[in-house]
Amino acid sequence: MSRMFTTLIAAAMFFSVAYSQNVLPPAQQIADKFTMGWNIGNTMEVPGDLTLWGNPMPTQRLIDSVKAAGFNLIRIPAAWDSYADQNTLKIRQGWLDTIKIVVDYCINNDMYVVLNSHWDGGWLEENLLPESQETVLRKQKVYWGQIAEFFKDYDEKLMFAGANEPGMQNFDENSFDSGVLEILKSYYQVFVDTVRATGGNNASRTLIIQGPRTDPELTTNIMSKSDFPTDIIADRLMLEVHFYPYQFTLMEEAASWGKPHYYWGEGNHSTTDKDHNPNWGEEAFVDQVFSNLNNKFSGVPMIIGEIGAIKRINLTGKDLELHLKSRAAFYKYVVKAGKQNNLTAVIWDTGYLGNHNMTVIDRNSGEIVDWQVVNAMREALDFTVVDPGEKNSRALKVLYSAKDSSFGQVDLGVINKDFSQYKSIEVRAYVNGERNYDSAGVEQYGFIDMNLVTMSDNWTWREGNLGEVAFDQWKNYTVELAEGEDQDGKLVPADAKNVDFFALQMYSHGFRGTIYLDYICFVKSDGTRDTLYDFSSASYPNGGNVEKLKVIDVVDVPSDKEWQSTTHKLFGENSVFTKSENLKKSSKISVQAGVLHGQIMAEAGVAHITVRNLSGKVLHQQNISLNSGANEFNIAMQTQGAVIVQIQQNSKVLLRQVISIFN
Repeated sequence: MSRMFTTLIAAAMFFSVAYSQNVLPPAQQIADKFTMGWNIGNTMEVPGDLTLWGNPMPTQRLIDSVKAAGFNLIRIPAAWDSYADQNTLKIRQGWLDTIKIVVDYCINNDMYVVLNSHWDGGWLEENLLPESQETVLRKQKVYWGQIAEFFKDYDEKLMFAGANEPGMQNFDENSFDSGVLEILKSYYQVFVDTVRATGGNNASRTLIIQGPRTDPELTTNIMSKSDFPTDIIADRLMLEVHFYPYQFTLMEEAASWGKPHYYWGEGNHSTTDKDHNPNWGEEAFVDQVFSNLNNKFSGVPMIIGEIGAIKRINLTGKDLELHLKSRAAFYKYVVKAGKQNNLTAVIWDTGYLGNHNMTVIDRNSGEIVDWQVVNAMREALDFTVVDPGEKNSRALKVLYSAKDSSFGQVDLGVINKDFSQYKSIEVRAYVNGERNYDSAGVEQYGFIDMNLVTMSDNWTWREGNLGEVAFDQWKNYTVELAEGEDQDGKLVPADAKNVDFFALQMYSHGFRGTIYLDYICFVKSDGTRDTLYDFSSASYPNGGNVEKLKVIDVVDVPSDKEWQSTTHKLFGENSVFTKSENLKKSSKISVQAGVLHGQIMAEAGVAHITVRNLSGKVLHQQNISLNSGANEFNIAMQTQGAVIVQIQQNSKVLLRQVISIFN
């Protein structure tokens, strides 16, 4: 065994963002790294309340599932106008903090992000009118000034999009004349100028503009590169269109001029339901639309910011089967044809699971609910098709204790496995426990260190360290695979083509607690991910100080009794919080969209707020000024899990409460 001890370095924050202020890469260089994209639809763009349309606040678990499915580009449609003071146009700080939480979930997962300004009542996109121009220009400048300043230190993985579907009131193509196009161009010019003026990484950040109505045919017909805004730096603009051939993708009821198309693509026309076969909008149409765009805007990287086709689950039998096959064919063809024409497809996801939904991933559980569509898109990019049975819904719960310096081991049951095709291994885990647990019962510093182990080539032992352990939060741990001689920090199997033993190895001192393993992914150089373990059974052998293994549902982790650790070292022997404790019934804490909302009854003066996790790590501290009587405050939290909030004024504790930030 190559190492028995490690130094546990405390993390300053659970998220990491690149803060370099260098010249960021050109737009095409960034677009070349896109695989396929996914929209957090019907959520952050909901006017005034992100949960109003039925979706919860996004979680790290959700974003991890999106990445595991093969997506590496996430579009975050966002509302701004409805979260701003209409007199000053100042965006609420709590809303900026909430958006940042979601952006960080994606960036921390090494994903690309498009943050846009969405419909939000139509303040921009329904106002390409001379009489509205001055008002819209002012809002465009003030809003993007705040957004750009707030996110200016992020690297090239974050991109801004200046609008959504501008000009939706101009349904007649003839009404989209040069005057209307000039108004749209003025909105984009202010967007670009304002972002660039904030400096830092924004001086070279990739910015995305939208074709009129984001209609690809209309964009090709009436827009040209000369209609793009002027930029102080070359090659930093992308173009966005959307793609919804209406009768197949959106039309729900028959109209006087036609009927919905239930079927799509070569070989997918019905012989019994001919009324709902398409007569336009299929492969040849896709090819023509995309090639026309690519020819017109040659050299400009583009995204199809939204594609989708409603799922008509009211159909039955063979009709439903053929319809679902048609949807998969549509998604596959659009993704593939897009890539061939410098367009990356970003699918729209509604979160709704009823009839006419476009949902691929369940917002609450993070489960993929439409493997047929996901695998169709993966096929289009020549990715490995994923077994729909691998849903990563189960966690392996490991009860582990090591009073003195020792180890624990979970044998993952590998025999004759080829590791040579992979570049890294990713483990999603949650670690919780006490780090002051020794044989003499004396309080002292403890740690836990996690490694992955292989044995091959006559049972030669090799291991790689997963890195710093984060407590009381889900974290994706990654170890790089390498070949040759043993290398510090990397996992170098002695014979990568024929691994006979694979295990999770824990080294620790004075640790007692619980480890939850959600999944283990093997990652290829092209980004393809093979999820070899979703822990659907409890047949994994254990050794060392592993006391018990059990398989539980991932969604049960937050409520698991052994997941909660004691806090008596923080607040005294009687302060083991198994439920919320309010010292004043008139004072309370609640959570919405990752923001702690506090209401405090107090005397006038200064109070100190401390937020800790259940192992005692301080997550946030600040002083607040209190008036006599009722007071309110908001704190944006960039963590998940149970936290202890304590508010103290001098020696008097005003409130101590355990609250869950699992969304």
